[in-house]
Amino acid sequence: MFDGACALYSRCNGPDFLGGIRAVRCDPVKPSNLSSYLQASGWKTGHGSIAMKRLGSNEPEGRVGKLKQVDHSVEKSPVPVLDLTRLPNDLTNSIKFSPVAPQEMVNVATLRSTSEPWRGRSETPDQSLQALTALQPYVHVSKLQNHVIGYVTVERDGPVAGAAYMRHIVIKPELQRKGIGTLLLAHAMQVARDLHRKTLALRVDPANAAAVSFYRKAGFTTVATVVSKKSGKLRLLMSREL
Repeated sequence: MFDGACALYSRCNGPDFLGGIRAVRCDPVKPSNLSSYLQASGWKTGHGSIAMKRLGSNEPEGRVGKLKQVDHSVEKSPVPVLDLTRLPNDLTNSIKFSPVAPQEMVNVATLRSTSEPWRGRSETPDQSLQALTALQPYVHVSKLQNHVIGYVTVERDGPVAGAAYMRHIVIKPELQRKGIGTLLLAHAMQVARDLHRKTLALRVDPANAAAVSFYRKAGFTTVATVVSKKSGKLRLLMSREL
């Protein structure tokens, strides 16, 4: 699909080979598109109009007239499955928290799509990933034995003026009711403090009695009843001082 790509740009002089280095000289009309293509194909850019790539062992030295797509796919080992029958007795000191890494976003999306309410909406992992991408700067994950088992999103601003906003708190269904939610909520409150906020707010479905009870036990109180713009259903707006 990339054959002849160099012809898309004006005054392109074509590729040359220089001592085992393939170089392309171009005066691009669309530099951002050209740079993205070259970098994705294994070229190193950043020297004016020159992009270079060292030849592989199977590439002959000589002149060519077209750019070639380079396959950099790497076979990945399957990720080990968390053994739920061998959980450590002390979960408090075994669970680690951190901002989500880009390579963990797929695992977070899978966790969301298999949790309520998204599972009940038949949301696919791809749809979850698309929705979470916009929230990636606010996502913090909880990990057990290097497996993502939960996540929380904490934004500096939300529906309550001056309060941080916890949009999501999600725990692997198989690990619920083991105190992990309390640990994840405590981490969310610390993130809010680190954002120099003195209040944390959230919204919850009033029909979810277990969630409402969980937040009330954690010190949250209802400050308003609002209507969800997405579903049109009532939600409790709750907050607590930090």
